[in-house]
Amino acid sequence: GRLISLDCVLVDHEHEAIHGTAKARDAEYILQQIVEGQVYRVSNFNVAPNKPKYKIVPHNAMLQFARATSFIPITTLTANIPMHKFYFIDFDQLPSRIDIHDILSGSEVHNEGNNF
Repeated sequence: GRLISLDCVLVDHEHEAIHGTAKARDAEYILQQIVEGQVYRVSNFNVAPNKPKYKIVPHNAMLQFARATSFIPITTLTANIPMHKFYFIDFDQLPSRIDIHDILSGSEVHNEGNNF
């Protein structure tokens, strides 16, 4: 299938998660630059307000990647970066989320972090 966009979740050394995205025209190029589980120093990207609805993480901002974005692998780590980030809610709270679309609930979030 044809990619519409590339969307990923990045997690930092403080276990904070942020949404990263690239438009369809840049998605294949970006996918060739990154490997899931690797830690990167990322530069040359835009910061934009996060989407008002259907957020995948509750961060106020999101990162926008393009062909100019640089992903430099970091091989020496000084902190443990988790591979997954979860934003679950209790089952009994699910009815209160009906028709509320600001953030997706109960989904597993993967990062471009490390596997150490």
